[in-house]
Amino acid sequence: MTYRRVIVPIARWRYTTACIDQVRQAASWADRRDAAVGELSRAWDDAWSGYPPLGERLQSWFPDRWVRFHSLPGSRRYPRGRRDYQTLSTRHHTILAALGAADVYLITVGYADEDLAASSQPVRVGLHPHALWWRSVTDPDDPDALPVDVYVSRHRYLTGSLDRLLTHVADGLAGGVILADTRMRWLDHPYDGGADVIAPSSTDRDRLRDNHRDWLSAHPSRPVTNLRPAYKPPRPRWMTRTACEGLRVTGMTLGWSITHNQVPSA
Repeated sequence: MTYRRVIVPIARWRYTTACIDQVRQAASWADRRDAAVGELSRAWDDAWSGYPPLGERLQSWFPDRWVRFHSLPGSRRYPRGRRDYQTLSTRHHTILAALGAADVYLITVGYADEDLAASSQPVRVGLHPHALWWRSVTDPDDPDALPVDVYVSRHRYLTGSLDRLLTHVADGLAGGVILADTRMRWLDHPYDGGADVIAPSSTDRDRLRDNHRDWLSAHPSRPVTNLRPAYKPPRPRWMTRTACEGLRVTGMTLGWSITHNQVPSA
């Protein structure tokens, strides 16, 4: 009885206070827009050799610090129920905790309005609060690539605070998400199936990989040849994943969607 009356309310109060502080910090960072974006641009360009913030290209640009973790047992790509969502959340947060996540930059991308993938990107569906437009970038390795808008915000990382966004990404509804240490020591790029991590060093990468070998891919990594996630119509609550996948395939057959680039599943 004492636990329910005293301990639980205190725990809830502490978490609520932390969430309020997180929102205040994000809003404060957004208020000083020009200085904040300029500071971020300098830090990014210095740390990452001028490469643009395109999550799907990180493994090819920084192979000596890169490791990929899968979100689900057996390297399954998509979650099938609540337990799978809990598993992928636990794995993501475990990796972020190992990286020492505290204050982080949340980086997302936005596509042109005529792009069918644009409607489900985080900035369009309320999953990137306090987002500031940062820059427009193109893939330097792809002369035919279209520019994408990049948005950013600064947050205090709390376990569980990114679950809605991670779920959205896991369902294949958004791509190009990056979490970056504010000191630019590491990057984390969640995608539908896992996460690509650029560790602070090769030694840190090896340590992280050895500590979580059960989460590694069982398949050899395939080269990244494209940027955008495949368009998937938002899934109503009453639809099963199988039905949603059937709708997506039918739509593609009928020409409803542009052929988007996919993140490799391996």
